[in-house]
Amino acid sequence: MAVGAEAPSLLAGLIVDADGNRMTPTHATKRAKRYRYYVSASLLAGDRPRAQKGMRVPAGDIEALVLDRLRVFFSSRTDIGDALTPLDLEARAFDAAFRNACTLSKRWLAMPPVEMKSLVLDIVERVTIAANRIDIWLNRAKIAAGLEAEGASQRPDLDPITLSIEAKLRRAGKGKRLVIANGAGAEVNAGLAAMIAEAFALRNHLMSGSDASIEAMSGRLGMNKCRLTSLVRLSHLAPEIVGALLAGRHPIELTPIRLLQLSKNLPHDWKEQRRFLGFAA
Repeated sequence: MAVGAEAPSLLAGLIVDADGNRMTPTHATKRAKRYRYYVSASLLAGDRPRAQKGMRVPAGDIEALVLDRLRVFFSSRTDIGDALTPLDLEARAFDAAFRNACTLSKRWLAMPPVEMKSLVLDIVERVTIAANRIDIWLNRAKIAAGLEAEGASQRPDLDPITLSIEAKLRRAGKGKRLVIANGAGAEVNAGLAAMIAEAFALRNHLMSGSDASIEAMSGRLGMNKCRLTSLVRLSHLAPEIVGALLAGRHPIELTPIRLLQLSKNLPHDWKEQRRFLGFAA
């Protein structure tokens, strides 16, 4: 699940393929494991001429990429400023919006799944999957409302904000399924680097004996126990994988949110970890 069992299919009703056709959530079960996808309506309808351009993309990968791009957006004062400037906000409202955006970005990875889904459904108008990128269309007025920016003017004439993600997609399985290629990330993901640093810092604290248990440590730090446990698991990543994450040599779909989700089933074997996390063999 992209954001947990409580809120599956995060992009249902929002995601379309390059031709503007609605993509529907679906799933397949293999060896007792459930795999989620978004599938073009043409594929589901069995429309052969149109199905040639249809897509089937892994839901977890797409959702993780979209969520991480939104996190980066809210953490950027420049991006927030560009989004809100046309709404004629007063200086006080601007400052409040910046502060709230900063707070939101900091608690992003620990946000409850239901709250995350509500935010996405509120501000995202559409997500378009093309052969070489993902475009996220955001509503400016809804962003202002979400950041509690009072006095925003209603400007239906304004174009939505478009956030783009470069993501190479490749055909597989009879030429109908499109999946995110396992190419390396183009640059270091600051969120991933910070998460790895936090994971090792927490493990060092735990091993120092300052706290008698994970429960005691989570209580002292005021941190959710599940998140704390997931981070400690990440401190057992293979050194080669840690180095790749810190250098930006990782699959593009391996965002901080995705890595935190996958940590729950992280294999102990280092070679299996590479396969599990999507690194090239």
